[in-house]
Amino acid sequence: MQALPQLLHRWQASQPNTTLAQIQALWVTVVGSTVALQAHPYRLERGTLWVATANSVWAQTLSFSRLPILTKLKDQLGPVVQEVRFAAMPLPPSPLPFSPEDPWPNHPSRLPPQVVPKPLDSPSNAVDSFRHWANFLQTRGRSLPPCPTCKIPTPPGELQRWGCCGVCLAKGL
Repeated sequence: MQALPQLLHRWQASQPNTTLAQIQALWVTVVGSTVALQAHPYRLERGTLWVATANSVWAQTLSFSRLPILTKLKDQLGPVVQEVRFAAMPLPPSPLPFSPEDPWPNHPSRLPPQVVPKPLDSPSNAVDSFRHWANFLQTRGRSLPPCPTCKIPTPPGELQRWGCCGVCLAKGL
């Protein structure tokens, strides 16, 4: 059994020639990926676009951005959408290629895949787990470039973006 909003979302998405389907396809480009994770258009009725939001805070925040969103939609689709309304309600599954648990797949602090730890098959005790963890940190430290300020191993993305590690950057701010 599935919730009614999820069923409606799936049914509306299966209707390729509807204006709502066009809006849903454009939604990420109109509002950006962060907002698109928290808000989904679910109904177009007499020129009013209804958007489900994750909670009332998102509904209020987006209502303040209603005019720029409406302008972008009119630029893309013409005068089909005359008004945008936001309501807090259960969201359908995310159409984005990443999940809310992993919202920043290209963040500079992410480690390259070769330095992500391999899980320990079956640690027999806490000492083995600790040794595995300590060994991983030493190995990772040898494979990452050092921060020029504090000499701590740093993800390459941080060095490219800020010229130092995130801790040194925060200390400097």
